[in-house]
Amino acid sequence: MEQLLVLFWLKLQRQELYDHVLDTKLPFHQIRNEYDRAAYLLNKRLSFNEPVIEQLSGALAQLVLPYNVALSLEELHNLSDDVAFYAGDMSNDTAWYAKRLLLSSIYVKAELFQLQDNTERFSRTKEFVESKVASVKNMGYAYSSVEQWAIFNAILLVNLIKSQLARG
Repeated sequence: MEQLLVLFWLKLQRQELYDHVLDTKLPFHQIRNEYDRAAYLLNKRLSFNEPVIEQLSGALAQLVLPYNVALSLEELHNLSDDVAFYAGDMSNDTAWYAKRLLLSSIYVKAELFQLQDNTERFSRTKEFVESKVASVKNMGYAYSSVEQWAIFNAILLVNLIKSQLARG
């Protein structure tokens, strides 16, 4: 029964995040960078935990019980999918999966971090989320750079082989 209550809470907060995104007057719509938007959304979702922070550790304990893990992971991945979509993710390759997995990972770590955060309005948790999202952004840039380098060198190699074959 407690698991159902916790899942209801999680779904309700995901709906709250959706309603937040629909309000075009909010600062979210002024943010143009996908990663900054994702950090904003993760922090916004974490802010919804403030009224129940005293019960949060018990709720998280319910979520990781072996017979609750499947539903818990489904809800976590629904949240990360929503965040990626609302942030403007347009990936259509393995990056689609990687981003959602990374967002899920960041959210879980941030929620655990939030349990220990005693700062006003969880300011250290917000900084934690922003630093983790920045790391993902940098990792994405590095991946893209390596991918461009590999493509360039592959084309170079093909052209080199063609020129050697043309010489006979």
